[in-house]
Amino acid sequence: QTIVYSAAWEGRPPELFLARAGSHESRSLGITNAELLDVSAAGELAVLTDVRFLGGTMYQREGTLARVPLIGGASRALLDDVWYADWDAAGRDLAVVRKLPNGAVRLEYPIGSVLDRAPAIVINPRLSPRGGQVAFFGWLRDGLAISVIEKSSGELRILSRGWQEWWFMAWSPGGEELWFAASREHGSSALYGVDLEGKERLVARFPGYVEIHDVAEDGRVLMTTVRSPSVVMFGDRAGGGERDLTWFEGPALADLSADGKLIVMTELSEPGGKEGAVYIRNTDGSPAVRLGEGVALSMSPDGQWVLAFRSGTPIQLCLLPTGAGDTRCLPMGKFENMFGARLLPGGRQVLVLGQEPGAGARLFLQDLDGGEPKPFTPEGIGSFSVSPDGRFAIASVIGKGVLVYPIDGGEPRQIPGLGYLDAPVGGTGDGRHVFVFSPGEIPGRLHRVDLVTGRKELWKELAPRDRAGIAGIGNVCITPDGTSYAYSYGPVLSDLYLVEGLK
Repeated sequence: QTIVYSAAWEGRPPELFLARAGSHESRSLGITNAELLDVSAAGELAVLTDVRFLGGTMYQREGTLARVPLIGGASRALLDDVWYADWDAAGRDLAVVRKLPNGAVRLEYPIGSVLDRAPAIVINPRLSPRGGQVAFFGWLRDGLAISVIEKSSGELRILSRGWQEWWFMAWSPGGEELWFAASREHGSSALYGVDLEGKERLVARFPGYVEIHDVAEDGRVLMTTVRSPSVVMFGDRAGGGERDLTWFEGPALADLSADGKLIVMTELSEPGGKEGAVYIRNTDGSPAVRLGEGVALSMSPDGQWVLAFRSGTPIQLCLLPTGAGDTRCLPMGKFENMFGARLLPGGRQVLVLGQEPGAGARLFLQDLDGGEPKPFTPEGIGSFSVSPDGRFAIASVIGKGVLVYPIDGGEPRQIPGLGYLDAPVGGTGDGRHVFVFSPGEIPGRLHRVDLVTGRKELWKELAPRDRAGIAGIGNVCITPDGTSYAYSYGPVLSDLYLVEGLK
């Protein structure tokens, strides 16, 4: 009859609350800057403390895993850089997803025991009430899959695949099925069930997006309905003010042209279709133009091409013309995941942030005329940008801060005073400065940093008027002359329900 949840109200950090079934009242547990992960059978909480939002959204966060008694008492920190955790049926051990020092992500159960057959990215692991089985969402080349790993044998079974969006999962009371909210196309989600033989069924359909969080022994379900409209804003420091360039309901900003006249974005709502759709839009507010399917990554320096990612086997990196011309796709067969790419001046090479099986993310140089991608940096790259002249890559590196890598070869050098969470978003035309910001902050602070001395000056604060449901700024783009900029953010607004009668 007791419900524990975490929520962030009116732009404040998340905290934990307690409620009773049948009551609309809640009280704070006094645990702030924390996200609830799970409650054990013995009434002990697994929480993330010191939460850091990584991508400007509530769903991309990490922190320190801690155990907290529900009845009160001191918390006990267990592990840093954790994404998810779930108690076993006895309430003794935890399955965790955590980031390693090289940037790779691992599923462990119990803590310290790596389940090495899990894919590179694991989301929302849930331990079976029967014991010994770990279910999760995992990224495969054709999208998300629902999988189960047997703890004793290490056997991995894929139960259902081809999903484009995930909205959490929970085991049915007896452990015969997994109930999960998901969508195979960008748009509204539904609640599905899949048994351990892979037989899939529709449990219930609801308007819009729903999330499933827990299932009680009597079959009652904790669910939330979610509204998550994203916004793309453009600003011109010379002309003053900002303009809303949102198109449909789910735009994700990818890039801004060097002259500040075009933005590139991906539409991830229902109009974008199963794979998402790439759009360009003039910053004067004229209608957006659809270029094709995929997830936009960046625009070429001359503005004639947009790089886009397409999932599948193999993963493809595609060049979509912004004017007349044919789309050209390059198979990137060695990559398990791809997180970003930029076409270098001259149009002969592309710099790719990718992840090979079993490794952390790193930068690769890919010749567009053929050949294998060549590793360009060590593992542990979080984000990167390219200098306007194409001579340097500027990248955040786990444990090292922000480094400048000469693309023609040579030793990298560190920018003093910057950390891994300082995301480089572009260099200035004079080659002396780089713009950086921290994605998990509201307001988002955009700084200009001297590449040699590390001197940091505040250039612009990005502050949406209504901060409810916003964990941070999702992406920032800026022109080399510093006159124009664009940014995106996506509030996540939820209502919590206790649902009866689902079977």
